[in-house]
Amino acid sequence: MTEKLLTLKLVQYQKSKGRRVAAFVPVLSRVADVAYIHGGKLYTVEVKLRNVRAAIRQAQDHQFAADFAYICIPADAASNRAMQDCRIAGLGLMVNAEEDPIFRILVRPSRSPIQWDELRTKTIERIMEAAFE
Repeated sequence: MTEKLLTLKLVQYQKSKGRRVAAFVPVLSRVADVAYIHGGKLYTVEVKLRNVRAAIRQAQDHQFAADFAYICIPADAASNRAMQDCRIAGLGLMVNAEEDPIFRILVRPSRSPIQWDELRTKTIERIMEAAFE
């Protein structure tokens, strides 16, 4: 599976849950692979196949816009170290096995302590625009 396919699989999963969702949403100088709205909160997800450290660095930047930020990796890439690193960074960790339609949450994220209201609003607008394309 490629990162793009895992990203699109996550988008479809979030849509099946009735959430407003978009792929490849700009956040500062980065792009959140997936961004969605659930319960009035903004969530972003950085998808990686292997490089958990890079995913964590990128997802930390997402915290400027998101209420909650996750990284998503294949289930076989999850480790105790990855879970610990996500907890320390305040990020959530979700995983997916290639044959499984469900995304499982191994670590729940903390609410972002560095969120900028204007950036959050702009990101939500981008999701809403993408949802109607």
